[in-house]
Amino acid sequence: MVKDGVAVSRFMKWLSENIGKTVITELSAAAELLKFRAAQEGFVGDSFNTISAYKAHGALPHYGASEESNSEVKAEGLFLVDSGGQYFYGTTDITRTIPMGNNTEEEKTDYTLVLKGMIEGM
Repeated sequence: MVKDGVAVSRFMKWLSENIGKTVITELSAAAELLKFRAAQEGFVGDSFNTISAYKAHGALPHYGASEESNSEVKAEGLFLVDSGGQYFYGTTDITRTIPMGNNTEEEKTDYTLVLKGMIEGM
């Protein structure tokens, strides 16, 4: 989990530093996350197909971005990344909903309610 956490943290840093400066799509973001994982010792591959879903795509169960549906990720709205790494010593599965900026009141409320529910359930 530590090595995968490092990869995901590096991905989040890369995303925050590059959003709005370069074109980032659902597919290119997933590819970038894979690069950060691949740089970790013991990495074998993804543990499942990454769900990289921007805005409305994030509400679709088990959405899979394709060349036809691939959306550009912008500095607004919510971006969901559900992914995992397979390592020689274990498997990870991590889901993050990332506020990209200029979030609506509804997005803020929904995000906060889900966060509170997760914290309370711990």
